[in-house]
Amino acid sequence: MTSDSSINWYERNGAKLRYERNDAAGDPIVFVHGLTCRLENWRFQVAHFSKTNQTIAVDLRGHGESEVGDDPICLESFGADVAALLRELDLTNVTIVGHSMGCRVIMETCRLEPARIKSVVLVDGSRRTAGGTADEREALIHAGVREKGYAKYHRDQFGAMFTPDSDPVLRDAIIEECATTPEAVGVASSVSIHRWDAGAIDGVLAHMSAPILIIQSTKPDPKTLRAPVKSGEVTDYMTYVRATAVKSPKVQFETVADIGHFTMLERPDEVNGYMDGFLSGV
Repeated sequence: MTSDSSINWYERNGAKLRYERNDAAGDPIVFVHGLTCRLENWRFQVAHFSKTNQTIAVDLRGHGESEVGDDPICLESFGADVAALLRELDLTNVTIVGHSMGCRVIMETCRLEPARIKSVVLVDGSRRTAGGTADEREALIHAGVREKGYAKYHRDQFGAMFTPDSDPVLRDAIIEECATTPEAVGVASSVSIHRWDAGAIDGVLAHMSAPILIIQSTKPDPKTLRAPVKSGEVTDYMTYVRATAVKSPKVQFETVADIGHFTMLERPDEVNGYMDGFLSGV
């Protein structure tokens, strides 16, 4: 993503997993993408932070150019893969950054390798607990795929992550890029989000001891899937993280108003600025 970054691979449980690394001198920042996305989603953040920090961006198992391998496609596997990379590179004082599903992944990584984590950044995360039990929500996912076919189901889901004012070139590029992720990976990852939120997120958050920055641009909406937040709005997710992460010494809120879900791509300068301010104080 930058001229001095290198593409690398590591192996875990039957899969070759891709990551991009820049070896600047500062403390490492690890970037983890969301559902059916890829490491290039962080290109603006890597370009900014690689001037001062070592940056690592990963392709999760089955996403981007990483292989599926032998592990199940689920949040626990994703989190363990990222934890294995931290050990492989012997990273400490890590700021770990996740977007959407990646927020859950990095929480799992924090659970597995808490001593390596200095701070946590959650970009437009959410907690999916409305709409019935995890079994009922899984059934709705499978029904939607059967009714529409996976390609249309997926494009409809991702189309709802943007606003009418979103850049149409960026919107279409993201939708088409995400659509290249295999159906089995996309469906299993979606199901895992609902199951992890129903059964794991409370306990994982309760044991996180690093400072947390939440950068929020949308919130769940029953009609449109996601709705933009307003400047300074405190969402249910923000309140939930602050109330649940009782061991964290700091939970900071920032909003990026009136845009869609791909916060770091639609308003990269604001995201980078909020991260700069947060990191200067941890």
